[in-house]
Amino acid sequence: MNKSAKIISVFMYALSLILLLAYVILDVRVGLEPYTRLIILIVSSALIYFSGLLLSKTVLKEKSEKLMKVTFSVIFILYLMLLVTLVLFDSYFGRTGISNIPKWSREAFKEYFESSVNLIPFETISSFFAGALVKNVSLKALAVNIMGNLAAFAPFAFFLPVLFNKMRSFKNFLIAMIIIVLTAEISQMILLTGAADIDDLILNVLGATVAFGLLKTKYIDKIIKAITHI
Repeated sequence: MNKSAKIISVFMYALSLILLLAYVILDVRVGLEPYTRLIILIVSSALIYFSGLLLSKTVLKEKSEKLMKVTFSVIFILYLMLLVTLVLFDSYFGRTGISNIPKWSREAFKEYFESSVNLIPFETISSFFAGALVKNVSLKALAVNIMGNLAAFAPFAFFLPVLFNKMRSFKNFLIAMIIIVLTAEISQMILLTGAADIDDLILNVLGATVAFGLLKTKYIDKIIKAITHI
């Protein structure tokens, strides 16, 4: 059984690696749509998870917990890779990443701050809803902006408490999320890409904290412990 489990695990790890290599090559050569990226990384993460789970059954409990922690660390890195791509480098959403660095100038930053920075809470959110009511903004655009921002950082509610014991405290988690989202918004300002918007901060942190609360409910917490084996 142990030998079979190890063989299957190695096969799934190899398959996951092939998918990730294909992801990188295709994204560099032709560019992938966000949903394609998401599907590939979900499949790769599932393969990595089940590989780690199989291997954990073949070792002692202490080593099993360490193995699962490493497994979820790798999946967390894949999620971060996707998130950074969407926030800073995804041409699908008009993100230009480091290509703007040669354009740095006082005028460029002034233009960015005038056109792409919002420091007024709920201004962007209300404008999207108002636009949807008069049909100047499509429901798809509304959903992508509002629901997308709520969901984008929600996975942190799972990964941070699983990987870092201190993050199981709501206070510590909230502080960490504010710092993480602020870093993302400031990075956009530095690279002159996307829009640095306080409403994004509100929605990103809200989505993560709501997810944190849901995952802390007794029933879901039991499921997470059963899944993670940590």
